Amino acid sequence: MKMHTLLAALALVVAGFSEASARRWSDATGKYHVEADLLEVSGEKVRLKASDGRIIDVPIDRLSAADRQYLDSLRQSAKAVAPGEGIEKALATPTDFEFIATPLDQVLEYVKERHNIPFYLDERSLREAGISADKTVDANLKGKPLAEALDSALDPMGAAWTVRHEVLFITSKQRASSLLETRVYKLQRVSNPNALVAEIQRTIAAESQKGGGAPGAVKPLLPDLLVILQSYRVHRQLAGKYRAQMHCVSSAEENTSRQVQGIPAKLLKALQQPTRCQFIETPLEQVFKWLKNQHSVPIEIDVRGLADQRLSVKTPVTLNLQGIRLESLLSLMTEQLGLAWVVRDGVLMITSPEEADGNLLMCQYDVRDLMPVLKGPSPLMELLTSTVRPASWRGRGSATVAPGKLVIMQTFQTQLEIQRVLNDMRQARKRR
Repeated sequence: MKMHTLLAALALVVAGFSEASARRWSDATGKYHVEADLLEVSGEKVRLKASDGRIIDVPIDRLSAADRQYLDSLRQSAKAVAPGEGIEKALATPTDFEFIATPLDQVLEYVKERHNIPFYLDERSLREAGISADKTVDANLKGKPLAEALDSALDPMGAAWTVRHEVLFITSKQRASSLLETRVYKLQRVSNPNALVAEIQRTIAAESQKGGGAPGAVKPLLPDLLVILQSYRVHRQLAGKYRAQMHCVSSAEENTSRQVQGIPAKLLKALQQPTRCQFIETPLEQVFKWLKNQHSVPIEIDVRGLADQRLSVKTPVTLNLQGIRLESLLSLMTEQLGLAWVVRDGVLMITSPEEADGNLLMCQYDVRDLMPVLKGPSPLMELLTSTVRPASWRGRGSATVAPGKLVIMQTFQTQLEIQRVLNDMRQARKRR
């Protein structure tokens, strides 16, 4: 595990501690002490929040031996919970379900405690499907992988699970199959790539028809790359069925330091920072005030946008999550309320989905290094518009070609997704 990946994982471990976890920190001489919470480990420094509210940055090599040993213990824990790995490992872990008329939310609390993974109930979609959090589960399973056990528990009631925004996302079957994500795959020593692509397309078509989901897209970049837009569950099935012929490429490490034209680097970094929350019927304005102070980022609420959704700053929020990034928390929280978030003039703005869709940024992407694979920027433009949030291009989003570049007009979140896909393609080329 590379150091910046380990530090990101360590940050997630740090985020799990509560405000009550303040400890006494000392310098190497033993002369200076401070009672403080550990907020962040970044590079060779730690960021502490003193009991009086001061934020203190301290070089690690100036801390006492005991404090450095404490950080080492956190690093060892972090190795087991690297970002993106925890839920995948848990889904393959054997579990025992012994439930008789047990409410769904209690079943999920059991999963959370036993497998140490966060979950989220998509109450809006479940309610539309006639499923409540107190819907009862009957299940008697021993030694089954968690993924199979969840299927057995959720399927009879018309619910399903997926992995989204860094949590185990419990929703209706229809919504789970409609939530599509874009992944880049590298083919491995395939003698007939055209035949493999055709077989994958047939497999996806069959799964989509069976699950009632969207058809998605399969875009080959022959001879050895595929870009596939499909649901998490279908991606998981493809990874298992074709593990000998292809593997999913991830440039997660390269994506930890993102850049978006016109967006302050400090804000981008804050969105990547881990966070936690425990809100019970807390007014919306208090929730975002707390997040603003916790992460030192500007957050504003579009009162008119809220009114369009028949909401107000007093609308109550109930959410209990930890160990996920701020941007994931924002997405889960706003979706719960039928809202959205955008970055406007360097400020996080909470608004209506309609307003968010119209908040576009222009970014230029240098794609000269991908030209040998794509034979020019135009095929790349067609690939991106058909595999990265396709519906958004039918509205106000646009893509044009410039010499060696793509000029993209899209929402902030779509720009991040485009950046990730391009980085994944570059990572795949490195593995030739």
